[in-house]
Amino acid sequence: MAEPFAYRQQTSARRCRFPLAFAHSLFPVLAVLAGTATLATAAEPLIVELESRPAPNAESASPVLLWKETTDSPRDLAACFMRVELKHAAIEPVVMVGDDPDGDGPAEASLTMPLDLMNRFDALAGINANAFAKVRPEDRYRPWSEGMHVDVIGMAVSNKVVRSPLDNPRYSNSRTAFWVDARHTPEISRPGNGFEVYQAVGDFVSSLLLNGDIVPEPGGARHPRSALGLDKSKRFLLLVVVDGRRAGHSEGVTLHELATLMKEQGCQQAINLDGGGSSIMLARDQDSRSLTTINRPSDGMHRPIPTMIGVRAKNVSNELTRE
Repeated sequence: MAEPFAYRQQTSARRCRFPLAFAHSLFPVLAVLAGTATLATAAEPLIVELESRPAPNAESASPVLLWKETTDSPRDLAACFMRVELKHAAIEPVVMVGDDPDGDGPAEASLTMPLDLMNRFDALAGINANAFAKVRPEDRYRPWSEGMHVDVIGMAVSNKVVRSPLDNPRYSNSRTAFWVDARHTPEISRPGNGFEVYQAVGDFVSSLLLNGDIVPEPGGARHPRSALGLDKSKRFLLLVVVDGRRAGHSEGVTLHELATLMKEQGCQQAINLDGGGSSIMLARDQDSRSLTTINRPSDGMHRPIPTMIGVRAKNVSNELTRE
């Protein structure tokens, strides 16, 4: 096992590159610092940027909390976090899926720029979700591009519309899903027969945590990674993006390291999502309505993707809104 990461305090003038006081390592816990946020006394904002990790089960009038943690020991690493209070009356989780380009054909979605997905669903914040694969022979050697027809790996359900089933005969590396039922109850499991799934995204390659136990074995390649997890009470959804492939900023993590990170953040159940150049976290300024990229994508730019998972205000229509 690698040495424990030693966290440093870091400041930045760039918006959404949050000034931080770092609380935990990816391995042994070094310190616990309670995050604080300046909350408005009148209309509480739906999203608050913290200067440090919030204490476990910390109360907040704002349902969405964002923060970042970095380290340079034993290697450079940067991770962005989004904690969503699922029981808050003002927000709800939302799964964003690109258009189906061929109806009953083999494709389940078109690759779509993350900013476009966020705007179509009027999401407040979100991260990338399902992995995907090419379906047309002519695309085999082409780079990922906007509008490309793809097969979504794992379950994808948006506003009760099943866009990709949990079990795909072409792929066997998606075994479970994060899903929300008719009562807005969140689960990380395989939905049984008779359950009406309102929103869902599937895992990729491996689950991370099962009843608090780490699933992936140690070792393996380090990459940019995205993940989601639930705490034991299922009150909080944690969305995480770990940057990678960027020397001097962040080298990435293995699946075992990602699982360890999710456990230390208080998750009881957690799944791995698509990673690499797809890993992205976006958040919307509630005043200007503009979107900001929270992490540093490994390609230096946004990659088109088929799905995202995030949060929106509950008064938003379930119908897609296009500019």
